[in-house]
Amino acid sequence: MTARSEQAPPRRDLDPNQVLADKLTHVRAELARVDGKASTLINSAYMLFAILASALSVTLAGHPPIKVLPFLAALAAVVETGAAIVILSLVIQPRIPKQGGVGFVVHARAADTAELLRMLTAEPSTADAAEYHFLARLAVTKFRRLALASRILLAALLNIVVALAVAAL
Repeated sequence: MTARSEQAPPRRDLDPNQVLADKLTHVRAELARVDGKASTLINSAYMLFAILASALSVTLAGHPPIKVLPFLAALAAVVETGAAIVILSLVIQPRIPKQGGVGFVVHARAADTAELLRMLTAEPSTADAAEYHFLARLAVTKFRRLALASRILLAALLNIVVALAVAAL
């Protein structure tokens, strides 16, 4: 438990179903936000990767001698950019569990329409709580991966700056 949850006693006047519905709306918006950020960043990373890989190919095919330090810095940038692309791909990759699940995943596994109707008319708070818990954990994981990929791309950009600065000497 956090200090905040220990300080604030639960309010008895709130409808738990409405609170869960509000929380689900919020976490779904956060998931859309992180997926949008990751998609934008992955497109930029792919472009950076293509430019760097092409530049390294041209450098290797060019005339020796190759300056070692700029080449290694550029190579590190390619590797870092590739790693960031992998992490960003994990952010936007769909998560459909093999068993269990929440929301439409559970509904898709209904044996027939009668079972689906039973699911849809069951007490919403338990299903909503499970869905909120799953989506909140998913959102935190995605944001952590996005932050990691962003830091790796910043390191790649630093290596590009080093490569260009040393190559200019």
